Amino acid sequence: MAVARNTRRLFTIAVLAAALSSCTTLGSNANNIAPTDITETIHFAFPLDEYMNAIWGSSLSPDAQRARLEQISQRSEELITQCMHDAGFDYDPGTLNDSRILWGDEEGWNPTNPEWIAQWGYGIIDSPLGGGCTASRCSSLPVSAAPENPRRTPAEQKAYFRALWGPPCEDWGIVTEMAGGAFSCSEPPEWTTMQVWEVLGCQGQASLQMATESPQGLQHDDEFAPLFAAIWQMQGSLRSDITDADIDWALCMANAGFLGFERQSDGERSIWDMYRPMTPGIRPGLTDDEIRDIQQIEIETAIADFNCQTSTDFWARQNAHRTGVETQFVNDHRAALTALLDAAEQRN
Repeated sequence: MAVARNTRRLFTIAVLAAALSSCTTLGSNANNIAPTDITETIHFAFPLDEYMNAIWGSSLSPDAQRARLEQISQRSEELITQCMHDAGFDYDPGTLNDSRILWGDEEGWNPTNPEWIAQWGYGIIDSPLGGGCTASRCSSLPVSAAPENPRRTPAEQKAYFRALWGPPCEDWGIVTEMAGGAFSCSEPPEWTTMQVWEVLGCQGQASLQMATESPQGLQHDDEFAPLFAAIWQMQGSLRSDITDADIDWALCMANAGFLGFERQSDGERSIWDMYRPMTPGIRPGLTDDEIRDIQQIEIETAIADFNCQTSTDFWARQNAHRTGVETQFVNDHRAALTALLDAAEQRN
């Protein structure tokens, strides 16, 4: 049974997602794009940034962020290697799947540029960095890319991956059958991230150790658990809010022929909703023509999205709303945030 684990990401991947991905994808109506650069209104400083930047390092330059990521990755490899050696295995570097981060300064990635949007849309189906998904390419991808090692027997290889990744999902998690014969794995809903890591073999043990060493690990510290729970709740509310800016953006999109959207994020999400079913084991068999049709919808949606952001002054208004919410949050939690800042500085 092929099972794709859908657990919370391990430590190094969590740092990638939270700290280092700084790109915001945009879009907007036909090929008539307003020649407006809205980058400054998107990359905006918010009241909570002072405290979160100390945790995630997101205020660092791209080069410094890359250096920090390299340090985290090296430390993770060291811990996993030692754990695997203790379990009686030689660890094969590169066994873990890599994750790609699109840096804000990466050449070719410019989703706030009108000309870029007119060619690539949101950069989902394809972009200058590659990743275009044709029917032949997508359908040929395996569900699991875990490499086999010819030095090991099948039984030894099974024991190796059990030591690295922990026991099968059915021993501890929730297995859900998906369309196409694939399965997903998720943790019990009452579990914390730390509990998940405890069962995920040497990967999980490395994550547990790194959580005690780095500023990012403070989010799992018992002392700051209530604070981070409040932060996640506040941020979740911001994402679910339908603001006046969202309403005006949605009206603009409807006038451009794109109906059914409520929030600005719905434009890009609608393309992901069409794209994800193309992944292996879920809905194989789309033709290249069908995929090109989806890409054309992506570009048209992204152009309309961008134009409506510009014409409604969306980001300036949205940033003002978020600033007000975060200002109140900082005032209500200042003592805990100051303690968090002090603890982060001690680990940096």
